[in-house]
Amino acid sequence: MQGLVLWYDRTRNKAIVWCDDCDKLAYASATDILIEEHQSLKVGDLVCFDLITFGDFRGCTNLRLVEEQRAPHISHDLINAAPRYQAVANS
Repeated sequence: MQGLVLWYDRTRNKAIVWCDDCDKLAYASATDILIEEHQSLKVGDLVCFDLITFGDFRGCTNLRLVEEQRAPHISHDLINAAPRYQAVANS
């Protein structure tokens, strides 16, 4: 599966990924992120991974970087779009 990194904590080496199936978000921890030592994930990076599920939990294993900065403003864009979509849904 592929997805976009929405959040990444470099200190703890953890990430939240928006999957290309547009289902629930997936979580990746340090042992699941397989990138070169000189690389670092960033918000907006395109990644590929194997998806695992445990009940409602979705996790990434074998996460690899496909393309840096495919959508660098994705988190900001989603936050800004939320009020517009909420207004439409409530009307």
